[in-house]
This record gives sequence, C-alpha cells and structure tokens, in this order.
Amino acid sequence: MEAEWWEKVRFDKIGSLIASRLKVNTEQRENLRSLFKKYTDRLSYHDFFNFLEQGLKINLEGWEKDALEERLDRLGMAFIEFNELNEFCM
Repeated sequence: MEAEWWEKVRFDKIGSLIASRLKVNTEQRENLRSLFKKYTDRLSYHDFFNFLEQGLKINLEGWEKDALEERLDRLGMAFIEFNELNEFCM
C-alpha cells in the first residue's frame, strides 16, 4: 500500500502544479497546445521538459524527470501524448 500511495503522491504533486500553472496562464496553455499540434499530438520528453522549465517556470528535480519518463516508458512511449497530459493533470 505504501508504494502505491507514494506513486500517487509523487505524480499528483507534479500534475497538480502543471494544471494550476496552465489554468492561470492561458497564453502558455495555448503555447503548449500549439507545440502538441506541431508534432501531431506527440511531444518528446525533451520538448515537454523544456516547456515546463521555460514556459511554466517549473524546475523539476532530476528524479522527477526520471520518474515521469519511467512512467511513460512503462506505457511503451518515448513521448507524451496530449490526451495523456490531460489525464495526468486532472
């Protein structure tokens, strides 16, 4: 149970932070959507993390980036899909 709880808390913190920043910053929300559209709704980890750092001013620790990449890799992806980002931030 503790491992499951930690997984939820770890990703909930990051997802909630992204969602709250996008909610108040509509310009960056549109910029993110444009990025996804540019790459047919599939954004590389590199581009996604750059957007978080430069666009939303969210500086993730190395372990947080690794954890997000690991979670997406378990799903067999080398990118984040727009729909997955929506689910993650809810």
